[in-house]
Amino acid sequence: MLNEIMSQVTALIKLVYLSIATLIGGLGICIFIPLTLFNFSKPFGKTLLNSVSIFWANCVRFLLTKRLFGVEWQITGTQPSNDKTYLLLANHQSWIDIFAVLVAIGNDSPVPKFFMKKELLWVPVIGLAGFALGFPVMHRKSATNEKLNKSRHSGDLNRGRKALDLMEKKPTIIAIFPEGTRFTKHKHKNKKSPFTHLLQPKAGGSQIVFQSLGDQLNEVLDITLDYPNSTPNFWQFLSGKIPIVKINIESIKPPAMNNQQPKEKKANLSRAWINERWRVKDELLIAQRSDKQDVDDTNLLRKDELFR
Repeated sequence: MLNEIMSQVTALIKLVYLSIATLIGGLGICIFIPLTLFNFSKPFGKTLLNSVSIFWANCVRFLLTKRLFGVEWQITGTQPSNDKTYLLLANHQSWIDIFAVLVAIGNDSPVPKFFMKKELLWVPVIGLAGFALGFPVMHRKSATNEKLNKSRHSGDLNRGRKALDLMEKKPTIIAIFPEGTRFTKHKHKNKKSPFTHLLQPKAGGSQIVFQSLGDQLNEVLDITLDYPNSTPNFWQFLSGKIPIVKINIESIKPPAMNNQQPKEKKANLSRAWINERWRVKDELLIAQRSDKQDVDDTNLLRKDELFR
């Protein structure tokens, strides 16, 4: 009983810390937005925005990676370099995924520019901060209106291209959850996913990045997130009831994409490429969850490598 009370109190303290860090980071970004509206101050303003966002991410990682937080981060693979531009792809299971991605990429990395849903723009501080940092915005699909979905899809593609075109030619990370929604058994069954532990990925977001960034895109970070015991909710995460998070990072070359190719061919290439990545990711999850793949300590990143 006492242990349970202490875990709830500790979770509340962690929540307050994360809330204050996010509020300070978001307000800091909002304060500097006016500097980005004028040509003479825009470079300085964008530098400040990026610095504040990196400071926020480092504060979050500081808490998440302390032993007090109660999570063992088992991370294998190679973390991103700060002098390259990446497309980051990850499977989506929980709200915790965003924090897991921040831990995976390491300290002082650029804050990933997530493709965010339009509804998040109305969330105080967070929405304005995402807009200021140039996060591409996407609509939710309508469950009943297919015509509206097609119109929204076309608009999303155009907005995504514009957002990427406006990005400075500096190293950055564009992040996408290609499944478009969090994995649940109900969604898995209803959508008739061909994968065991994943939903069918959508190729639209990655196709936009491949076409818009072209040679500026150096590599793709394929991140596989796995919560071995169960898919946690945020409060369980804060309460220390998720002892292990497994993260695999695979750095690969983006597919060759010729802008002179017909639109349909490019779409098919992107779809085939991401489906193959999801097949590899699914096999990894199957192996991990069937205990066929033992943890190899020699492949785990050391703490000084993770949070350099």
